[in-house]
Amino acid sequence: MQRRRVVSPIRTLVVEPQAAVRQMIGHTLQDHPEYSLVGLKSNASEAVYEIRAHRPDLLFINTELPDQSAFALLDNLSLQHRPKTIFMSRHLQHAITALQYSALDFLKQPLQADQLNTALRKIILNWKINNIHERSSPIQEQRRISIRTGNKVIFLEYDQIDFISGSGYYIEFHTDDKKYLMRKSLTDILANLSDNRFKRIHRSTIINLDHMKEIVRKGPRKFFVKMKTDHLLRISSSYRKELYQELNI
Repeated sequence: MQRRRVVSPIRTLVVEPQAAVRQMIGHTLQDHPEYSLVGLKSNASEAVYEIRAHRPDLLFINTELPDQSAFALLDNLSLQHRPKTIFMSRHLQHAITALQYSALDFLKQPLQADQLNTALRKIILNWKINNIHERSSPIQEQRRISIRTGNKVIFLEYDQIDFISGSGYYIEFHTDDKKYLMRKSLTDILANLSDNRFKRIHRSTIINLDHMKEIVRKGPRKFFVKMKTDHLLRISSSYRKELYQELNI
């Protein structure tokens, strides 16, 4: 008899300023054995400590915290420390920004029990699928990317990629003379690229370091990467330190 592979519980951190909402999410998570509750926190500073200390898999977070926004919190974390994230807010306009941060989901508040349970079941299903297939991902195993476009599949070699731009669940691969669209987030594609030449310089941009021509400073706090194709790409302050460490500058 073939033994069924056990999937580890999804280690989850909840960050919500309202105590009643925080407790409701915590109690609901305990009703789902697929989840393991790491902690219930009310602000960004507590959340950052918890994330760095315990490395949760999943983060439930209100976009508006007493000391910092959820988006600013994530900007201050390295990519290695960023959990998969579900954003919550009373403001629907925050959903667009949440997509730019590769949100697993966006929950409109006030939060309802049915809404929360539906989101949890959906995540469990997607988590199991990704857990089964992540080792056999064609992007991870090869040094080229397959992109379906129309009625054909394009095979794009890593060396051809100048940079990758993205917004929400769609990204574009930029080469010398063409662009290719794929339905995937920047965070996911960076995790799957089996090559350390690719580096994130902004929440919406990944570059191929081998195609980088120079770093340009414009003003006291604005830095850009100039690529071999002469594209000028902004380096955000939250990624500049990691980029400089990679380049030993």
